[in-house]
Amino acid sequence: MELIDFAPRLRSQQTSITDILRSFNETRSEDDGRLELHELEKKILSEHFIMGQLDPLARVQYVDCFDKIKENMATVVMVVPVSSIFEAPGNDWVIIKSKPLYRRQVSTDYAICKSSAYATQPSAFCNGSGFFAKENVIATAAHVVVGPNINLQDLRFIRGIYMEQAGDFEQQIVVHKAQVYKPVLKDQILPASDYELFAADSDWALISVVPAYAGFGLMSEAPFVKIKNKAVGANDPLYAIGHGLGLPLKVSFDGEVMDVEPAAANFFESKLTLLGGNSGSPVFCAATHQLVGIYMRGVKKLQLSPNGKCFIVKNERDAYEGQECLRTHLKTNFRNRLKTI
Repeated sequence: MELIDFAPRLRSQQTSITDILRSFNETRSEDDGRLELHELEKKILSEHFIMGQLDPLARVQYVDCFDKIKENMATVVMVVPVSSIFEAPGNDWVIIKSKPLYRRQVSTDYAICKSSAYATQPSAFCNGSGFFAKENVIATAAHVVVGPNINLQDLRFIRGIYMEQAGDFEQQIVVHKAQVYKPVLKDQILPASDYELFAADSDWALISVVPAYAGFGLMSEAPFVKIKNKAVGANDPLYAIGHGLGLPLKVSFDGEVMDVEPAAANFFESKLTLLGGNSGSPVFCAATHQLVGIYMRGVKKLQLSPNGKCFIVKNERDAYEGQECLRTHLKTNFRNRLKTI
């Protein structure tokens, strides 16, 4: 790969971090627009690239970008049914029910192709993604936690499931008990004040949580997002973080705002690689690393392989793609409720 000096463009206010991160994806075998933490670290903080090709200003900006993405990753949770958690008596660790992604059917007929990126990683049986929006409050899409077959008390929220290095989670997803949270509310469903399910084109929920295991975890240990007050505009650069297809956390850094509905609307359309399991994922402004949206729904990002036997992730640069994200700026019911919960 030819090394490119981005420093002059980094000094321009017109250059987005998304464009810079996308450039690192040119050598990926499958163009699905996702990376995980250790891949970002290797690409952004490579000693040869940082020390040999960029001036001091550019180096600082690259390192700062990575640090802020890592901070945002620490806010994200996987939402799983408690039945997917296996506990060993007397052990500080739990196992999350999972199997290699290529061995799981993601529709009634097909699985992911084994040759696809991340296909051999363990894929958990999860409801979706979420994130800490306040010190003890998790936000997600309402359909992840509200529905006729969903009991709120049967859900757990697990933070910190990401690949620190290649080879993590080779067999199963194993997490420390301090990473697991449960709802404070004892009812089976959320009160109407704490969610909107497809009302006014909104799909959000807020759940107060506590550590799931006595003696493990403190709320002060769970970082939470910073929310951007200004609404997004057309072509604003974005990235999202979540558990697409039940995998350890991935960063979809290929995004931008495709279309902003009328000012009264509660959502915007984005161009991000977001898949089943990404529902409830936080969407960030790439320039400020602040929250601007919650992924609600979108066009299916999987397509049949040329041999028609399995799914691959669709090319994120297809112009017709669009994923709908709840606006999280000041004027939404989500933001108003977050202030008081």
